[in-house]
Amino acid sequence: MSPSEKPYRLLRQQMDQQLKPLIAAGPNLIPPGGWIRPLRMAIRMTQQQLADRMSISRQAARQIEQREQTGALSLATMKAVAQAMDMEFIYGFIPKEGNLEDHLDRQALKAARAQAPSYTDMMVRKLANSMKEKPLPSIWGGRRYWFRR
Repeated sequence: MSPSEKPYRLLRQQMDQQLKPLIAAGPNLIPPGGWIRPLRMAIRMTQQQLADRMSISRQAARQIEQREQTGALSLATMKAVAQAMDMEFIYGFIPKEGNLEDHLDRQALKAARAQAPSYTDMMVRKLANSMKEKPLPSIWGGRRYWFRR
């Protein structure tokens, strides 16, 4: 690991610690119908009460609940709903598999295989490790990065 990679590795480790609870919950963390309606009902708040606390119509509150189910709500609206229910709104991202280090390794291998399809597996892994220490476009697109022997 190069000295320039150390702060990024440390950042990935710190972020992985923060993401552990979300990763453990997995992709099924979000209820199928969204959060707003079941939470509102759990705290015994009516749609009308939610609407009143948000200074909107009951119809608008119903539409918010419907739009959440389709993923069509803005973060600002989600924050406003949370505030109206006297809650905090959080959101996050988690890797599809494993942790952030695994995620970066998979992407680096994918990019290395795409750039050097005729390389042996060992050479591809060496290229991938080298790419992880270079600017992000070498792994995530943009300019191409070729391994120098």
